[in-house]
Amino acid sequence: MKKEIRSKYGISCLQNMRLALAIAPVLLFLCPLSGGVHVTGVILNASVDPGDSILHEITIKADESDPATDYRADVLGFGIRPDGANWEIDPDLDTSPYSAVPFLKVSPKNFSLQPEATQKLILEGEVPSDIKDGGRYALVNIRSMPSDGSKSRDIGVVMAFDIPILLTLTQGELIETGEITSVNLSQSDTSGQEILVMFNNTGNYHYKALAQATLRNEKKDMVFNASSPLSFSSIIPTYSWLFKFPLEEDLGQGRYTVDVRVARADGTILDSREESIEL
Repeated sequence: MKKEIRSKYGISCLQNMRLALAIAPVLLFLCPLSGGVHVTGVILNASVDPGDSILHEITIKADESDPATDYRADVLGFGIRPDGANWEIDPDLDTSPYSAVPFLKVSPKNFSLQPEATQKLILEGEVPSDIKDGGRYALVNIRSMPSDGSKSRDIGVVMAFDIPILLTLTQGELIETGEITSVNLSQSDTSGQEILVMFNNTGNYHYKALAQATLRNEKKDMVFNASSPLSFSSIIPTYSWLFKFPLEEDLGQGRYTVDVRVARADGTILDSREESIEL
């Protein structure tokens, strides 16, 4: 039986605003604002079944001091970078088997926002009947058009924010697995030595994770032991997270062994690995 999935989120979001000031290429950085554009409907995290209809409302309201601005909205692929930042993927390049882009659309795609005005956007679609398991992901990217009138994404002054879309297919199997793909010792002049652990989500569903690293010398004496914080955002299937462990003191010459474990928030071990490091 089909059902309609309607968003229940009505959160005002300024923290997710991003201010881009660039010549080329565009540089984006997180920028909490005390005023400016307000957004509701900042996330859609819903349980769905094949055939369900999706309807999610996003509203954007400008302050009285904001200039009249043209905006564009697009549904993009949702990836994450190893540092946890969102990765906006062009739909034509989004090859993830867990993408929700093919069955979602947002309207209107182009609109103008006057001072104190409010614009409603609707994200809608239908979950295909032939997908049964895991999660499906997308981003609704809303950005102002460059103030110089250019249509380029790389030139001008723009404001942009992402609406994460996370859909869980509840009747199928949710697979939460992962693999430690590399363990390295990094050396830099600014941060000193760090143990770097790259971890990949090999399942079909998003989750948060944390890592533990233990370092021993040739005599098997423990010289370092630490746990990372829980990842501040979920790791999406097929993407990787980089855990960093800064060492309190640089290691001297010799052979060391690193034991690493990565676990879910509930303590379930996802993967473990032992690696030898020689300095």
